[in-house]
Amino acid sequence: MNKFAVILLCLFSCFSVFSAEKKESVDPTLLKLKEKLEKVTEKLKPKPTFTFPEDMDGKCLVVKYKTKTYYVHHYKNKLGQLKEKPEKEVGPDKGGFFVSIRLTNHPNQLQTPQVCRRPYWYCFVNEFPFGKPGQLLSYYIYYNRFFGPEYLDFINKIKDVINEFAPPGTRKGKIPFQKPEIF
Repeated sequence: MNKFAVILLCLFSCFSVFSAEKKESVDPTLLKLKEKLEKVTEKLKPKPTFTFPEDMDGKCLVVKYKTKTYYVHHYKNKLGQLKEKPEKEVGPDKGGFFVSIRLTNHPNQLQTPQVCRRPYWYCFVNEFPFGKPGQLLSYYIYYNRFFGPEYLDFINKIKDVINEFAPPGTRKGKIPFQKPEIF
């Protein structure tokens, strides 16, 4: 066997071990959520992407469908002044969505459930106790402001799948239909 083949074999085996370790480190609840969300979104073209960000140690699932990069001028201070340079932010394009589901020990500062208005999209925020005492499952569903009732029904299906993991008596909220804004 030549040296090149031995090196490739070593790299492949190391990569396989690393991939297996990474999958085991993802929280099992998030893996179940991923499977259920894949079933809900299976008819979408193109397929949404499902990722577990490495910097979140397997405690976060991100789902993206038809997203794009926006340049947003955020507020510089509480007086309403805007920053001079816009910041890049990923958000949903028309007909798209962006979902972030996190397992955390830190409660959100918002009263939940709630719909927040962003510059180019809306964000439904909710959280509920989950698993160990003090642990929370919080999620954010970013959806475009230009939508119809059938789009909103689909976004509510995503929300309902996540809420299946909520304990009884949890406030689950409903994403209200708001007249699409046209500039």
